[in-house]
Amino acid sequence: MNVSLNITGEAEQKLRAQAAASGTSVEDYVHALVTKATTLTASTETANQLANPEQEEDDAAPWRGVFPLAPERETIFTKSLDVRLDDLPMREPRIVFNPAWVDDDEE
Repeated sequence: MNVSLNITGEAEQKLRAQAAASGTSVEDYVHALVTKATTLTASTETANQLANPEQEEDDAAPWRGVFPLAPERETIFTKSLDVRLDDLPMREPRIVFNPAWVDDDEE
């Protein structure tokens, strides 16, 4: 399929620069962009929804719940504290020994 594009001079320069940076021709670069865009489309129904956003509310019903809303964040701490490790008391490690962990070699 052949496609003609009418783009501004600035957009053409950017397109040529991006193609050169990727090490491909402009035609191959545009082909890769179009291929990537078409494979990202999950279905023609999704593409139609993007093209016609004023569709009825009923068409959106199957998509409800697919994109869950982020939960509201609950503030836990509201006061900033300065803690210096040098000011904290030194604690000795507490060793817990469980006799069940030791193998009895004499039996």
